[in-house]
Amino acid sequence: MANIGTVDFYIGVPSLPREDFENYSTQLFDEWEAYVEKNLDLKDYSLVLEVEEGSIQAKGKILATASVLYFGIAQYGSFISGLQTIHNQVKAVGDYLGERASFPFDLTRVKPKLRKRGESLARIESLFVKVQRGELTVEMAMKETEAIFGEDLCLSCCSSSMVRVRCCCHQTQTPCGWLHCSGRCLDLLAQ
Repeated sequence: MANIGTVDFYIGVPSLPREDFENYSTQLFDEWEAYVEKNLDLKDYSLVLEVEEGSIQAKGKILATASVLYFGIAQYGSFISGLQTIHNQVKAVGDYLGERASFPFDLTRVKPKLRKRGESLARIESLFVKVQRGELTVEMAMKETEAIFGEDLCLSCCSSSMVRVRCCCHQTQTPCGWLHCSGRCLDLLAQ
């Protein structure tokens, strides 16, 4: 699975009693999960929330397979439009986590520190913007996309019964041949 968004936050508050800390962590994850379910248009994803004791430090991650991400993006018409929409949803989900994490604390005394990263979505969006501007070829963008998703891109499309293409650059049919053909087969999927 690829990391499509990460949120790190730090709240400099005194250590909570163990039971309060466990309740805080559990409630934070449950609220975040409910919000993500309503606001992220992907059919399958994973959430990871790591909360450390002491001053509250946490990292939230949103993970998705390449095929789920591709089909989530494809529902919005153009690839770029879909990518930007999903990326904006991931940003909003990160904002929500930051808000909910600091909610139980007196913020007049402490200012939470929040850092969001778009991870693979931001990197892919940047690649396709460069392709649109003519700064990067489709072939180069596909190679970089392969590097971003690595094995996940191949494994997720091979395991999906919905993605079966004949590679236009090779004589044999391969489930994910478009990954290995310098990007020309990507056009087949987009049509």
